[in-house]
Amino acid sequence: MIPKRETERAFTQAAGEVKALERQPSNISAHMLDLRQEIATSIGVSESVLPFIGELIEVKPDEAEWQGAIERVLHGFALSLLVDERHYSALSNHINSRHLGQRLVYYRTGQADRQQARPVGTDSMVLKLNIKECNQSEWLSMELRRRFDYACVDSIHSFRRADRALTREGQIKHSKTRHEKDDRRSMGDRRNWVLGFDNREKLALCRKEAQELAGKISDLVERIKVLTDQEGARAKRAIHCQTLVNLQWREVDVAPLLTGIDKLDRRIRDALEGNTELKNVADQIERQKKVVKDADEALRKTTIDYEKVVGKVDEH
Repeated sequence: MIPKRETERAFTQAAGEVKALERQPSNISAHMLDLRQEIATSIGVSESVLPFIGELIEVKPDEAEWQGAIERVLHGFALSLLVDERHYSALSNHINSRHLGQRLVYYRTGQADRQQARPVGTDSMVLKLNIKECNQSEWLSMELRRRFDYACVDSIHSFRRADRALTREGQIKHSKTRHEKDDRRSMGDRRNWVLGFDNREKLALCRKEAQELAGKISDLVERIKVLTDQEGARAKRAIHCQTLVNLQWREVDVAPLLTGIDKLDRRIRDALEGNTELKNVADQIERQKKVVKDADEALRKTTIDYEKVVGKVDEH
């Protein structure tokens, strides 16, 4: 039963992802989209006013080979909300007044501080990204340059020399001392990706996963039915076996019964042979049986002849 419950739970999650992805062109996970929808409704704004960073960034098409690695670096940042000055007070008050049940990071965006801008290297991860044109574009560009100027390197030697670096295999060097490689999930699994302006690929994957899980659930239901029927048959056999165990030998031993019947037959024959009157009565019964049989045969023939005569009468 446990695999069935786990499969049903996975199907529910996949179906929820499909529903969320169909509602809007976002690659953000369904539970985060649901949280944003609740917040936006509560403070009286549209969801588009509170974008996730991941909805505003995409990896350039010609840099697709770096997508998985970049997703690892920006995953947490991409799941952060952006809120402008107009809605900052309402949002912070609402979030502070309720239990979210999950982690949420949001950034208060205002005028970008151009003094923080600095040139990035020619192999910087930042240059492999497109930023969507929106009110937060300038702030986001500055923040990416300030926090995520990681060198995308082709060798581990270059990785060790750089201050901050990223390999295609997903190893991240955050500083000269802090390094990270998180292989708990496959780097190429698009279902975990959260960046991008379009979610058609992720939606197709989630639909396929939901269909496969629905098929597994159907198979498990059929297997459970078969096992239940088998268990019922075993239970019936167990009851029959218990009944046989409780039987006394005399209840199933037919030899004494057959012997008793044979004795009765002999007594009847002996009684007929030793009693002339009974024997005469038995002979009379046998003769009467023959008379009745002959009468039945005569009646049958007479009935046939009668039906033939009636048939001729009907013809005339």
